[in-house]
Amino acid sequence: MRMGDIPLVPYYRPGDDRIARDLAALAARHQAFLLANHGPVVCGENLQEAANNTEELEETAKLIFYPWRTPDSLFNHRRNCAVKEITRCRVLPPICR
Repeated sequence: MRMGDIPLVPYYRPGDDRIARDLAALAARHQAFLLANHGPVVCGENLQEAANNTEELEETAKLIFYPWRTPDSLFNHRRNCAVKEITRCRVLPPICR
């Protein structure tokens, strides 16, 4: 994935100033963020680049998570491990990069 690590920003209630503070602190190093309980925020130098980055994020997520839609226990185990790692590290785990 071209965008590298995708940090997870903690949940804050809508309108909370800490959302802007956390995003501003991460903006220089990242092109995308996951807002807990909200969803992705994707940036770019211009609108076209932001749209391309959004598409890349979506397609990468499909490659990572669609195989886990099967009842196969190995995929379910990997999905559960990935969710735990995202929660623990607040970034996507290496399998997601």
